[in-house]
Amino acid sequence: MPVVPPVPSVAWDDIAKQIGTGDLVLFSDNDGLGDLIEAVTGGPYSHTAHSGAQLGDARTVLRRMTGLGMTAYYRPMIWNRTPAFEQSVTDAMRNQ
Repeated sequence: MPVVPPVPSVAWDDIAKQIGTGDLVLFSDNDGLGDLIEAVTGGPYSHTAHSGAQLGDARTVLRRMTGLGMTAYYRPMIWNRTPAFEQSVTDAMRNQ
């Protein structure tokens, strides 16, 4: 299984102007469950998704997860975010 190299932890103010639709915010937790998930997966992140990818407001999620003691990591996606892509994501969020 590939291991993602560690990246610096981030705060909302550090990424607010650059985060875009489709970018990833990954989390690591130092509790027993987080340590177990990281050991089993061989990766540095224990909370990358909850029952699949999540669509939502990054600021709200980042505040909630870091408020629970988790460390956040930002991984930008490198791709062309067309207006059609942005609209399809907006439509998907409205239909949740």
